Amino acid sequence: MQVVFQDGSRVHLNAGSRIRYPKQFGWSERRVELSGEGWFEVSKNAKRPFIVELGLMDIKVLGTTFDVKAYEEDQMIMIALETGSIEVNASNYESFRMEPGDKALYDKCSRRFEIHRSSDVTKYSTWREDRLIFRSEPNTISRNYNIEFEVKDTSILDYSYTITIDTTDWRIALKELEKITPIQFKEKVDKIEVYKRD
Repeated sequence: MQVVFQDGSRVHLNAGSRIRYPKQFGWSERRVELSGEGWFEVSKNAKRPFIVELGLMDIKVLGTTFDVKAYEEDQMIMIALETGSIEVNASNYESFRMEPGDKALYDKCSRRFEIHRSSDVTKYSTWREDRLIFRSEPNTISRNYNIEFEVKDTSILDYSYTITIDTTDWRIALKELEKITPIQFKEKVDKIEVYKRD
């Protein structure tokens, strides 16, 4: 889903995401609240910063494009900055500035921040083009396809995988995962059962 705000800024929302925003932005700032994942393209206005509230932190933006992943049930918050610069303010931390190509990870439990340089931060927002890149993130499949999984053999949770899929058909996605992992998926009425292949 895409939301266009009255100032021309916009956000693409990923599956299972929610955003709250006022009917009209205030004179001194433009403030929204995000739960989930969104890719923002913010119109530049130095006199009215754009602020994204994530619960445990705020992102202050003047004009930029970035992806932020902050689902309530996930332990980590991820921010990937594509263009411009942003200022991140979190409890127990001094605010810090991110530059293009930076990826920030915040652990909600330990309240620890890490910033890394990424060779291609745009890969984190490929979901906007119906391309999914899985990196050992089972929640990604559940959220994007609205499917419940039941793991029948917990030993498969020890496996790590990376795959890029250019499809919105979850059956094709699972068949591709079966090709590169020792995992088998069985479709039931209300869920998918996950087994280790013999």
